[in-house]
Amino acid sequence: MAKLVIIGAGPAGMSAAIEARRHGAEVQVYDNRPEPGGNIYAALGSCRAHRQDVWSALGSSYEDGGPLLDAFLSCGAVFRPRTSLWHLDNDGILALKGPEGTRTDTADAIILATGAQERPMPVPGCTLPRVMGVGAAQILLKTSGVVPNGPIFIVGSGPLPLLYAWQVARMGGRIAGFVVPNGANLRLSAFVDIQGILAGWGYLTKGLAYQVDLLRRRSLIYRNARDIEIIGEIHAEYLRFTTGKQHKIKVGTVLLHDGVIPSIHPAAAAGLPIPYTPAQDAWRAESAGNIHVAGDLAGIIGAKGAALSGQIAAQTALGQTNSNASAKLNKERAFRRLMDAAYPPAQLAAIAPNTTEICRCEMVNAGAIRQAATELGPDPNRIKSTLRIGMGPCQGRMCAKSLQSIVARETGTSPDDIGLHRLRSPITTITLGELAGLKE
Repeated sequence: MAKLVIIGAGPAGMSAAIEARRHGAEVQVYDNRPEPGGNIYAALGSCRAHRQDVWSALGSSYEDGGPLLDAFLSCGAVFRPRTSLWHLDNDGILALKGPEGTRTDTADAIILATGAQERPMPVPGCTLPRVMGVGAAQILLKTSGVVPNGPIFIVGSGPLPLLYAWQVARMGGRIAGFVVPNGANLRLSAFVDIQGILAGWGYLTKGLAYQVDLLRRRSLIYRNARDIEIIGEIHAEYLRFTTGKQHKIKVGTVLLHDGVIPSIHPAAAAGLPIPYTPAQDAWRAESAGNIHVAGDLAGIIGAKGAALSGQIAAQTALGQTNSNASAKLNKERAFRRLMDAAYPPAQLAAIAPNTTEICRCEMVNAGAIRQAATELGPDPNRIKSTLRIGMGPCQGRMCAKSLQSIVARETGTSPDDIGLHRLRSPITTITLGELAGLKE
């Protein structure tokens, strides 16, 4: 019986486990959360069982994960929650830590389904309390039923802010306004892609309904905003920006969003190929050897696409094929191309004022990065070793993309030319005590 290890229990990981069990494989699924679901279906099981008000408010995009979750829980895969991967060799040896201690594991094949993270949006004041990402705020809503203090303003654009605003309204809250950065506006020219429109017609009608709901609730919308700044002494108090004229608005909470990017750290540390995708302005991972990638790690594709990708990854790992799943995945990719063209990233890191903090862990600002790029050239590893950017606890998850954007603009190159700084194990923090307790 083949043994398959899956890292991540989001849509891709759950779908991969279901498919692998269907083919008779022994399956172990590890995830650092207390229950399966990933970001998109965070806390789905407990929310459905214990928080019916939140469950009904989150809508069909969340409820759609119910059948997938039920199938995963009943498929016979062993699920190990609250367990983090901290090392992965390209020969397939894993090291993990969790309630069972610190130990290694091996498998005939490994599927990485580590999902996506929000793209950082560094603006002055972004590190103040009461400033967070839209995705983080949505997970807070799913896991705890909490809506941030108002008035709530969203800086950014895209499908996720629209969905979140609709969900907040169903919880009795309200998004006071949207500030759309210059360059991140909805590009209507993208909608000449007939294939993308047909593939995602259901998504588009939902999006239109969210837009109408915003108008009905009279949320303010400021487009083509420049010089965005969050102001406050102890926490965020005002949002200042210009749209031909200057605005200074009293806020309770500021939520930032500039799309999502693949969460590549485990894959990069394991030495997998990490190509750059210009259409999404992000790096993604590719499969190599007995390590297979699935879901948003292989390129942002959305929940349904991630589930299909996980199914295909399990089939590939076990030497199976299914053209039906591949055809469905191609439809999801067609719609994603439409969304990528319609909502380009705002690229605010590249034009961030020199005093803007880029690396929170080591407190490195944009000016220091520009100076280092001028003196040292575009090599991100030289800049990293000089400034210590990316050496903190997050290991560059919150600053690596911004570093590349700033350096690319400063040196007249592209992020693809610059590449990634080296990522090594441990993938996450681990104590000496945990290392000493390592069990083979």
